[in-house]
Amino acid sequence: MRSFPFFFFFVGLLVLTSCSDPVSDVGLDLLEDETSARIETIAPTSFSASSRVDLTAQAPRVLVGSVDDPVAGLISASGYIDFEGTFAGSPSEEITSARLIFTQDYSYGDTLSTVEFTLHQILSEWDASEVESSSSLRTSEAIATTFVLGNRTIIDLPESWIQEHEDDLKSTDFENAFHGFALVGSTGDQVLGFNTRGSTSTFELTSASGTTSYTVSSTYTQVDRMSPAQPPSGFLLFQDGSGPGIEMIFDFESFDSEPINGAIFSFPAFTLTDFPTPDHFVRTAPDSLQLFAVPMDESIQPFGIAVARMDEGAYRFASSILSAFVQNLLFGAQEIQHLELRAPPANHSLDAILFHSKDSGDFAPTLTMILPP
Repeated sequence: MRSFPFFFFFVGLLVLTSCSDPVSDVGLDLLEDETSARIETIAPTSFSASSRVDLTAQAPRVLVGSVDDPVAGLISASGYIDFEGTFAGSPSEEITSARLIFTQDYSYGDTLSTVEFTLHQILSEWDASEVESSSSLRTSEAIATTFVLGNRTIIDLPESWIQEHEDDLKSTDFENAFHGFALVGSTGDQVLGFNTRGSTSTFELTSASGTTSYTVSSTYTQVDRMSPAQPPSGFLLFQDGSGPGIEMIFDFESFDSEPINGAIFSFPAFTLTDFPTPDHFVRTAPDSLQLFAVPMDESIQPFGIAVARMDEGAYRFASSILSAFVQNLLFGAQEIQHLELRAPPANHSLDAILFHSKDSGDFAPTLTMILPP
């Protein structure tokens, strides 16, 4: 889901903090010694599901299938993959076979359910940087149907399809002549993920000169939530890929404009594995999350300010960059609309977690400020 460059934010942050009092994480070690620091904690004034549409393009993993989760709802996923490379044979050589090879590295749902999907050709050029998880691409009728059995899936393309598209497959301008394939789930109560890094997923053509292996150039996953999530009362669902994300507002003006020793954002969470599920049903929680800031100026892209792993039932964000960012908010050097929790872009998934609402007492999300004595 969805990376944004941090470099320019970091540079700007250093410039701003160089003009103010020093900020560091020294204060984080003082939480256990409240006599050495002033500790102030507040809950967010707003903590709700985000309407932001996830960005699933160019993630190393594509998803395919559908799953009916008693908590997260019914979700369907289709994967789109384009390829690049140069035909190894001469233009006059006949292509005798063509096949797609996909390597599975992710599962969400009933692991005993057999996933069947159909293969379609993408019919027009597409820019992976511009598609969101709710977008659809124009595709052909089904070329083939296959079942996923094991971690490696091989799809042999029909001879008639090869003959019809042979000129495009051998073209010296293959990247523009051919636009890739779509994987559309048809049966099964499981969403699978295919790894597209390196040679783990390839498009292979065989001719008299041997094998031509086209590698993945672009990816995109279309995710559709077919029924609403049903989180228990007092919780908010966060889910990668399909959404929702979480957005929040903290009243930074409740703190004085003074130097701080540190800032910690804490989000107690509850894994969905603690809820009753059908036998052999797997749903994993995000290993880590990112905290993003959405600027007041809508012409500026949201930017990441911290990353945190799940630790002892909560995601806790604390770093020198984060403390400097909060310090600049207090000094008026930075203005934001709100903060957001997002899944890292490293690998696309449907990983889900439940967050306690802002009115959950000791389990509520909080911002803790560590101030000088």
